[in-house]
Amino acid sequence: MFNKNKAIVHVIEATATGTLSMAAMLANSQAKRGYDVHVIYSRRLETPSDVEGFFNQGISLVNIKMLGLKAQLLSFFEIREYLNNVMPDAVFMHSSIAGFIGRISTIWLPYKVYYIPHCISFMRMDINLPKKTLFILLECIAAAKKSTYIACSRSEREAIMKFLPFCECLIVENAVDFKRPPEKEPGLGGKKTVVTVGQIRTQKDPLRYIEIMEAVKKRDPEVDFIWIGDGDEELKDRLKSSGVFVMGWLSKEKVWEFLFQASVYLSTSKWEGMPVSLIEACYARLPIVASECSGNVDVVDHGRTGFIYNNIEEAGRYISNALAKDGFSERQVELAFLEARERFSSDRYVDEINRLF
Repeated sequence: MFNKNKAIVHVIEATATGTLSMAAMLANSQAKRGYDVHVIYSRRLETPSDVEGFFNQGISLVNIKMLGLKAQLLSFFEIREYLNNVMPDAVFMHSSIAGFIGRISTIWLPYKVYYIPHCISFMRMDINLPKKTLFILLECIAAAKKSTYIACSRSEREAIMKFLPFCECLIVENAVDFKRPPEKEPGLGGKKTVVTVGQIRTQKDPLRYIEIMEAVKKRDPEVDFIWIGDGDEELKDRLKSSGVFVMGWLSKEKVWEFLFQASVYLSTSKWEGMPVSLIEACYARLPIVASECSGNVDVVDHGRTGFIYNNIEEAGRYISNALAKDGFSERQVELAFLEARERFSSDRYVDEINRLF
């Protein structure tokens, strides 16, 4: 483990959703333990306007653009120069783009590199074979800089080792920095509500969310479906026009408030690394109904801590049963909470990361 006052640098390109929350949690925890922490970050369209506020005072923040080809090419030199000024003991790179840029920037430099893909690029299910092959090739090129991959789930590690068997890859499962939110209430305004949290994009499959909503409303038209997040305008319009309440991006406090007042959490993702939103749903003691995909199956133990569905009919039935409290026992929800508190705690995450040094 590091001695105090040694320097750690984080390089973060995907400054949004779960990647941002995980990177900030790790950086903040390391700063609290006395390390000299630096964060190189870039802004995306979905980056929160107050992204700097995610990091504790005392952490050195530097904004280096990594959005767009020209900015990415320039960032190689800017990151390399910054690292040579800081002379860090370790560099953490978060997400595939930061992982590529950061590792190329550190070739022939002595710094120890840890690469946390947060769902590595070639796990995507919305790309064709040539594009997937390109992503694998880029990972092979970046592997010229020796680094330790840190997968966030067993599913992600299996994907990495399948295509990059020559790389060192460890597993440190995601976590949530859980602070006790308001007491759980029986629904938003007394209504039955189904909620999801995430960016509106193909990965999260909002069209499937609509289909499941329609299946549930055939049984009970009084159920409200809520999507917390923003993203693709066309998909967002489809959600709204179908009757889904789209809340946009909310503060973390407001998200917890919605989770603690909802009735069921629904995930329709096509693929995940290890979704932080599902872990948060466990902490909120919500019945979980999740698609059978990588990441989801690493969090939810079917029939024990939630339900994994294979099709729309199954999802609709699980949700209806949960709303009727038929098939979801209080023991299941409590078991998911207790497991999350131990397995997905921020202390466990930081301890496991620090033991890698």
